[in-house]
Amino acid sequence: MDQQGVQTNDVDMESCSASSDGLPQPTERVDTCLQALERASSDTEVFAALLLVAKIVQAENTDAATRKRIFDAVGFRFINRLLKAAAKPDKKESSTYRSLAVTLLGCFSTSPELVSHPQMVNKVPVLIEVIQEARTSVEDNEKQTIDDAYQILVTMAMEESPRKVLCSPEVISALCGMMQGSFYGCDRAEQVLLLLLHHCGQHVWRLNKPHMDALLYKLASKFKECQDEAKFQVCETLSRLLSAYPSVPMEQSEWSPLVFRGVSDILMSKVSEKQRDPALCLASLMVSHYGMSWALGPNRLDKKFLLLLIHLACVETRMALESPDHQYRTSKESVLVSCFSLLEQCIEYLTCGPPLALDDRQVVQLHTAMTGAFGAVMFYLQGAQYQESWPDQPLVVAAVRVLCVWLAEETTALKEQVYQLLPFLIKVVDKSFKEVTNSRSHANAAAAASTPQQSLRSFASTDLLRLLLPALCHLTAEDEPRARLVEEGGIELLGECFSYHWKRFVDGDEDGDSEIALTTLCSVFLNVTLQDAEAVQSHSTVFKELLCLLAAALAHTVTNTEHLILSFNFAVLGLTLLRTLAHHADTQNLSAIKKFVGRTLDLFRASFRVASDNVHEVCEAYQPYWADVNELWLLGIQVLSECLMCIPWLPSMCLQSGYLQHIIGLLKIVVAGTVEEETIIVYSALLGSVAKTEVGAQLKQMGALDIARKYKMEELSMSLQMDSR
Repeated sequence: MDQQGVQTNDVDMESCSASSDGLPQPTERVDTCLQALERASSDTEVFAALLLVAKIVQAENTDAATRKRIFDAVGFRFINRLLKAAAKPDKKESSTYRSLAVTLLGCFSTSPELVSHPQMVNKVPVLIEVIQEARTSVEDNEKQTIDDAYQILVTMAMEESPRKVLCSPEVISALCGMMQGSFYGCDRAEQVLLLLLHHCGQHVWRLNKPHMDALLYKLASKFKECQDEAKFQVCETLSRLLSAYPSVPMEQSEWSPLVFRGVSDILMSKVSEKQRDPALCLASLMVSHYGMSWALGPNRLDKKFLLLLIHLACVETRMALESPDHQYRTSKESVLVSCFSLLEQCIEYLTCGPPLALDDRQVVQLHTAMTGAFGAVMFYLQGAQYQESWPDQPLVVAAVRVLCVWLAEETTALKEQVYQLLPFLIKVVDKSFKEVTNSRSHANAAAAASTPQQSLRSFASTDLLRLLLPALCHLTAEDEPRARLVEEGGIELLGECFSYHWKRFVDGDEDGDSEIALTTLCSVFLNVTLQDAEAVQSHSTVFKELLCLLAAALAHTVTNTEHLILSFNFAVLGLTLLRTLAHHADTQNLSAIKKFVGRTLDLFRASFRVASDNVHEVCEAYQPYWADVNELWLLGIQVLSECLMCIPWLPSMCLQSGYLQHIIGLLKIVVAGTVEEETIIVYSALLGSVAKTEVGAQLKQMGALDIARKYKMEELSMSLQMDSR
């Protein structure tokens, strides 16, 4: 192509150029230019026509149909020839050809179909070359080409096929380099990088960790050193980058302490709300990725900053949620989510992390601040429940999430507010559970119940019911909240939840979350069953279905010691339901129920053994789990004793299974002083109940009277002696 020949088409250029006052409209100008392109008989004329097309594309907001016509006329063939010509040594001509090619590519990139075209994707190296020219001085006439190149990259980053190419080390390195050097277009480089991190963050970090770390180190260093407005600008850039990182723990890095210094500089200084908010958001992100220990500083000893951070999160929460200005609260939503995340991480750290060695004054201040913050959260939710739009408010999801985490640990503060809010919480978690289960069944969505997110989430993205379960363990132990749970349809909801998590457990509970959920659900149902028999009777259909499910579930888990805690929960809850529903027996399921009881007796029988020197001890397989199942075992034996008096077939089953013989034989051999008092009490109650049934005579023949004397079981002794008379 010869640049000198451009002047030969002056007439065509004038007729096609942008105009005003009575001159051709955009569509007509496009028609004229495309006709000139079709008539072109030489490279010079083609080039001139392409210049005209590019001029119109830059000057007009062309619609999709017009862009399609331009592509049909130009295609990639001309663009490839332009780029080939641009590869020649003449710098001036090369720049012109490449600029024209990039402008036309920008026109085509607005079509999702064209931006994913292999011919478009293979232009990525050219686009990277264009944006990297900004490393040197950029002339005004070159800026448009660089802008076009970035716009194409942004559009590509939104489409799956070209996005894979953009995740390569060559591209990420170039984008990071532009941001590190603050070269022309660095803000667009950040836009492209954020899109890539949003769609495939883990993949980008895995392939490009050195480049990403280098960028973050550069930004963190600047963040630490700057003491002017640039400090706050870098703070926002770091927040944007880290918010696009996958929600998984990050490895320790050289730039993390630098961010700590920068954040602490801001938050420990007198700054405006506008300057403080981004720093709080960045601190929340760092805590999410590195854990709460990050807030203790590089030496892990800075309790002062950690306490300040939590205090600020509490204050910001109260200021925003207690404000009567709805517009102000809306403007603070992203900051609120960051504060919620900090509070959630703080609760987890204080309950599960290493001790902070806080003095009494610090403990009181911390508890007071957090109680105030969660009082504000409940105040906000109390108001939100009367708004018809609450199902469409993502902030409701975030508020309920953090409240659930707090309620799981705090069982005494703000009781009345919690009780009043419980009906609305049930309504919210019901909606969340329905949407989560529906989305997972159709899209296999990943669980998100255990990780706080730095964005406003939808009901379908967070299983709020799963998060509320630990709190329900505490609440169902008390009369008022348990009654409200029953009134609000909580029993039916929990039954659905149990079925869902059981199916998920059977299908392969890779993260173990459903096993924990099932264990927690058993505790909730136990509270209801033990303390509110009337609720069980009035919801007999739900509880009968649950009993049948427990029978099937125990058969699945009882053979695997790894699931011993779950098996004990199934067994004890099942026995408790069997006792309560004894008069609602379903003869159709009697066979399955008897098998369940048989497996329960086997589970109980295997708990203890005779060790050396005739010591009574927990069997070896159970020892790692005994701290978690000891109370369940005691409760299970107690409930079994009560079942013997109301289930006619149970005494003979205990005899035929060999369970009674096992207890008598064990207690005969072991040294009495090695049996714990609680164990003796429940064994005494069990054997005493058996003695009052039709198998009491067989019990006496086994030597139960000697056992009664050996362990001072007076009630059992009296029952056996009365039977003999």
